[in-house]
Amino acid sequence: MVQKYQKKINYIGLLVFTACFFLALRLTESIFVIIPMCIGLILAMSPMIFNIDHILVIINICLVILIGLDAGKILPSYLNLKYSLAFSPLIMYFSINKIKISPEEVAMFISIPILGLIGSMPTYDIALLTVITSLACLIGKQVLRSIDLENKYYSYYSRSSKEKYHLEKLYKSLNADQNDCIENAILSERNRISRDIHDGLGHLTSRAILQLGAMIVLERDPLKKEALNDIKKTLSEGMVEVRKSLHNLQSESIDLKYEVEKLVADFSFCRVNLSYGLTSEFDMSFKYSILYIIKEALTNVAKHSNASRVDISLVEMKERVYLKISDNGKNIPADTGGMGIFSIRKRIEELGGQVEISTKDGFRIFANIHKKF
Repeated sequence: MVQKYQKKINYIGLLVFTACFFLALRLTESIFVIIPMCIGLILAMSPMIFNIDHILVIINICLVILIGLDAGKILPSYLNLKYSLAFSPLIMYFSINKIKISPEEVAMFISIPILGLIGSMPTYDIALLTVITSLACLIGKQVLRSIDLENKYYSYYSRSSKEKYHLEKLYKSLNADQNDCIENAILSERNRISRDIHDGLGHLTSRAILQLGAMIVLERDPLKKEALNDIKKTLSEGMVEVRKSLHNLQSESIDLKYEVEKLVADFSFCRVNLSYGLTSEFDMSFKYSILYIIKEALTNVAKHSNASRVDISLVEMKERVYLKISDNGKNIPADTGGMGIFSIRKRIEELGGQVEISTKDGFRIFANIHKKF
């Protein structure tokens, strides 16, 4: 309520007050016009002073009493109490607290010409007062409408900011967890490969070197002994290289094409057509993101689409990679995916790319990503 009146006390409120002020001066030139002006101003400001329901009804009753006292000559006529009616536009302007017209406002509007006639005011002035009151009512409604729109906007903005912060927080947590899962899977696979090579090839090579050593000790022919030493040296160097490779085996060894094909093969909801056209070697963040986007898109299709076919296309150009995922589903809700769609957008933005997501004529994701090696 305070905000509404603060909004109303502006140049529009001052303009309405000025119109009422000059209308009161026009009706009488008596020095005592200050009395009805003060009374009218007090009545106009009462909605701000008193937080009372149906305050406009009370104000209207006060005007009836004032004009009745003046018309019945109960009080001295020089007090000009009837001219407090000149502040009806300001009373109407400050009393409006609903966008729709209320019965109290209708009663106030109807009482103005009636009280004007009772107070013996000129017909022209009554008409002018009625017109100004109508304009004040319309302006007050418009101001109130703008206040409500502003409040709704700030409420929506505040709610959107909180939701965005919450989604950002969830995304970071989900992103970190999924990256950890992928990294752990890669590390586990790397350790398995290293262990298989070490236990298999490593042991066989070590045994061969030991056997050659024994043969060298037993061999008497110098030429054969030299040849065996060369073979042993070659195997030893190969063993060193194998060990070095095992130590330098990095997580970058992930095969993106294999992992994408594995995702497609594991998807049982509907048929998937995959077109894979990447030939360059990309960094891990790119591989993680592509795998995550495809996985999330397929999950979204299974949850929200009635598709019978999904098409996935990965195309590599000179500086960019284009990813397109689409299905032939029908009547897909406009807002699908929730956190998944949000995460897909964030992934692509972090790669420096752009994405378009549509649910018209099937669920579609089209992304173009700048190549990073």
